[in-house]
Amino acid sequence: MNLRFVSALALRELRAQPGRLGLHALSIAVGVAALVAVSNLRLALQRSVAEQAQALLGSDLMVSSRRPLPDEVLRDLRRDARRLVEETSFRSMLVLPAADASRLVQVRAFDGAFPLHGQLGTAPAEAAAAFPVPGTVLVDDTLLRQFDARVGDTVRLGTATLHIAGALLRVPGEAPAESFIAPRVFLARADLPATGLLQPGAVLTHRAHLLLKPGVEADEIRGALKARQLDAQSVASRQADLIKGAEGIAQFLGLTGLAALLLGGLGVAAAAHTYAQERAREVALLRCLGATGGEAVLVPLFQVGALTALAAGLGALAGTALAALAGPALRHWLAVEMPRSASL
Repeated sequence: MNLRFVSALALRELRAQPGRLGLHALSIAVGVAALVAVSNLRLALQRSVAEQAQALLGSDLMVSSRRPLPDEVLRDLRRDARRLVEETSFRSMLVLPAADASRLVQVRAFDGAFPLHGQLGTAPAEAAAAFPVPGTVLVDDTLLRQFDARVGDTVRLGTATLHIAGALLRVPGEAPAESFIAPRVFLARADLPATGLLQPGAVLTHRAHLLLKPGVEADEIRGALKARQLDAQSVASRQADLIKGAEGIAQFLGLTGLAALLLGGLGVAAAAHTYAQERAREVALLRCLGATGGEAVLVPLFQVGALTALAAGLGALAGTALAALAGPALRHWLAVEMPRSASL
């Protein structure tokens, strides 16, 4: 069997009619690209969650309740914490007098600098370092752009008039898409009484963010708080929740990739069947010219194999590029910063 003759003849025919196996190559490339893109996005998401675990929570431990945290609980938490920041969160209407407009917002009031891990993204940047400043608010950038409001303008929250100190661009551990329904407004907790919004029946969420002392285990505190029927999240539990969510996204994308591969398989089968029918006479002619049965059959097999390898390689490159582009494009829907590069 002359393999040199087989490869030369196969390449010559491919150069003469490059489109004969075009559907086959395209099906392989699309299927491989989909699988590689899904796999790379999944790995990048898991890696980002692991690297940004502390910043995603904003603290070592977060305790939350619909009722004010009992004094004895706060006393025990302060004993184990280097720093403790209390937060009160609720939804209300924010009035923008300059635009003669109002908007439903998510109000979050803190009694100290937040977050304890990571940093707020604001414009100007110094607004994040100074927060919280009584009498001022940080307003979600989407809200400012919606009503053409600017830093320095005044807003009304309840009966309190506050000045906009900065635009809120990014909050660690929160996807920007979370603010689409109710943009976020951050302010000092000391300003809450002036708003007149803390009335009986108001739906409030109370949180305590802790930076723990060395040697204190967050999971042990979580267990004790659970016995008191209080919800608490540690870095590890937050990471586990995000990875679980990432796995759900990966499974959905995996099904998409599998569907693409199945459709590609149908295309490959159709193309291979048509090509085999077209090659029947050529194989017979090669046999008449003295080619052995093995050589005559190897020519189309070599062509299919070469195109499959080329299409798989191009599909892998396309999938890698797609994953690298999709990561930053998904930043509005993810709570983590995705890398701008991906690997095979």
